[in-house]
Amino acid sequence: MDSLCEELHMRLPYSTTYSEARALLASKKERLERHIEKLETLLKAITENGLNTVTYELPILNLASTSRTLGYAYLMITGIKKNAEEKRLINVEEDKLEAALFAKESEMAKYIDDNFRIDEDSFKDFMALFRKYIEIYRALNEFETIVKDEEYLIRILFEMALYSLYMNEAYELSGEEYDEEFSRVNRMIADEGLSLENVLDKWYRDFKKRKAEELKHSIEKWVGKKEMNIIRGYLRTADELNREGLGYLEDAVSKLEEIHPLARQLPALEDFVLSVNMCLDTHFELGVTYQDMLDNIRGDYLLYKDNIRRFQSIMNGLSKDGMKCVTYSLPIVNVTVTSTSLAYSYLMVTGIKKNALEKRPEDELCDELEKKLLDYERIMASYIDEDYCVDLDHITEFIATFKSYLTECFYGRDFSRDCGDEEQIKSAIFQMGLYALYSNTGIILIREIYSAFFEKYKSMLSEGFTEGGALKIMFKEAKKLDKKVRLSLMSDEEADELEETKEEKKKNPLSDYIEGNVVVRTCNLEVFKRLLDSTDLDQNRKNEFYAQMRNLINKENQAKYEASKKKVFAEVLDETEIALYDSCKKLAVNADFVTVIEDIVGMIIACESDEEKEMLISMLHENIGELKEEVPKVENPKAANVPAVPVVYYTEKTIVDGDEVAIPRVYKSIIQAGKRNYKEINGQFKKLLTGLTIGDREVKGKNLSCKVWAKGWNKGGYRLFYTMISGVFVIIDVMNAEDGFRDVARLVGTKEFKSFAKSISDCVAKGEVPTATKYTEMVTQELDRVNEQDKRKKFTQ
Repeated sequence: MDSLCEELHMRLPYSTTYSEARALLASKKERLERHIEKLETLLKAITENGLNTVTYELPILNLASTSRTLGYAYLMITGIKKNAEEKRLINVEEDKLEAALFAKESEMAKYIDDNFRIDEDSFKDFMALFRKYIEIYRALNEFETIVKDEEYLIRILFEMALYSLYMNEAYELSGEEYDEEFSRVNRMIADEGLSLENVLDKWYRDFKKRKAEELKHSIEKWVGKKEMNIIRGYLRTADELNREGLGYLEDAVSKLEEIHPLARQLPALEDFVLSVNMCLDTHFELGVTYQDMLDNIRGDYLLYKDNIRRFQSIMNGLSKDGMKCVTYSLPIVNVTVTSTSLAYSYLMVTGIKKNALEKRPEDELCDELEKKLLDYERIMASYIDEDYCVDLDHITEFIATFKSYLTECFYGRDFSRDCGDEEQIKSAIFQMGLYALYSNTGIILIREIYSAFFEKYKSMLSEGFTEGGALKIMFKEAKKLDKKVRLSLMSDEEADELEETKEEKKKNPLSDYIEGNVVVRTCNLEVFKRLLDSTDLDQNRKNEFYAQMRNLINKENQAKYEASKKKVFAEVLDETEIALYDSCKKLAVNADFVTVIEDIVGMIIACESDEEKEMLISMLHENIGELKEEVPKVENPKAANVPAVPVVYYTEKTIVDGDEVAIPRVYKSIIQAGKRNYKEINGQFKKLLTGLTIGDREVKGKNLSCKVWAKGWNKGGYRLFYTMISGVFVIIDVMNAEDGFRDVARLVGTKEFKSFAKSISDCVAKGEVPTATKYTEMVTQELDRVNEQDKRKKFTQ
């Protein structure tokens, strides 16, 4: 008897007779059979769409399971809803457990909508009822087939909270996230001493807030520097087209206004009408008067001017945080941009919200159309929260207003477009729908899925669906997608770039160096110029890109120079000397010292000869030593000694008054260049005398006897060519940029120049640093003549 009771989990008094035990066992058998029957009913009711019939002892689903899937919570919710609507208890007294469960099911069903979502505003009340529901079953159920520990109760309620998050917000936790959040809930229970439903309610709202912040940050990342440059590029191109059109209109107005008022009443000449129609894309009929043409074109001109101002308001408003100021004709963003990036929808939403709060009907640019747009913006803003999330419960109303908003602007404003209005509107609405989905759920589609969804969306529109209705269906489909086809926007963009890189390079030879109308990578300047010339860009844009490339090269060269200088200082100078140099560099009275020292460092960096490098290092120490002596004299700047930069000139023999005289070759070339070029040459000359060589270009050639540099950047102007021999600057010549590089390369290869260079090296080896003060004075006096003449002209004019 004892062994039988143990197997059946029964405890019978010792006085129990066999007949009494038989009766008890029969009763338990009957109850167990009824219990099994209920479980079989429950099993039969399970479908992929939830429980489809009335069930009994429903909590067994969660209590008998140790799975983390939300499927059990979904079955519970559908079962609770079904039971509350259809269950009928005939004899409550005979089944007190089911009666108690049914009472709670009826109460909980009030908080569950037709889509089996739990009302978030009543989440805490629902969780309190659900907890009681589980506890009733645990208390009244007599069979040991369920888990009864407290942690499991917490897990059951936690998973119901996760179900609510998924159904209301589409949040779905990974395994690691599940463990982390469950641990967080347990810590809150231990630390705060609140009831379980209060803890879960607090966690639920905190989790939503944290996810909203993550979404907000991810949305803000859409509109980073790169994205801004791309958007500005699109808008700038459209702006240029409109300004070009404005220029044509302005010319036409000017020509028509030149016609005498009386003559304007006459029919315009046929050739004039045809040329205006062709140039302005107008449709004037033959026989139209000059005055009618003037009135019509002047009206278009004024409209274009206002439209350009509206364009400018949008360009001024762009920022990584969305639109930062009031904008006019905001749908222009979707008119001019054809990318599928949700960043454009984000800009639209932030702009709509900004305009609804700050735009006023009395603003100067608020014409009748703009006032209509403002009305739409205020309606849409009511569906956008402070984190720029669109209310999905009112997506139909929002999208209907958004469509009217776009349509009014598309057909009411005359802007350049890349595709037809209808197609553009469909694309803009679809992207706005995907933005609404992402801003609430974090779901975004990879490109292949995006294209398939867009085609299905357009097909549904052709079948008679409204835009909002079609998007709602799209949202349901998107939520069912496997996570493998959900991707962050930036990853999608990067993947797209990788796919199109090769094709893009073929189409655009500048794609390796330019992104979003900004030069981002360097190459040889001459190579870049040839690439620019191979494109059909206008000359102003070519000049802009060329200047950007030159500036970027200079910036990179400067960065490399600074790194190399730091390395030279660390190897050659001690910490005290480096600190002295850094402090003196900030004082204007030490500018000449600093220039010479920096130039010597530049020569050390470029020097390949160990012998020359040792001599340059020695010069560096000497200048640092002089700087040490100069520091006490800073109070009296006039006492500061300016160190001289060793300079000599390559000379040529010439006959003067019957005598053979050595004249600097550069002096003769300066005179031949003409006084109109003196100012340019003088600037280059003075920079070299002070030792300023940063940014100078090295002359390339196969058989050069020494390294040669060219100073000067002016295209088509003059360059000052020089070399360095044993630490001494040698000014070779001034030549025109077109032929100078070739001619100087030929010159330094001659026997005469090689002999001259050897004589300089020999002098330095003997410790005799050559100087050419008289030649310097000769050149500077000649160059300064033009400056003096310019000064006199200013006073005599």
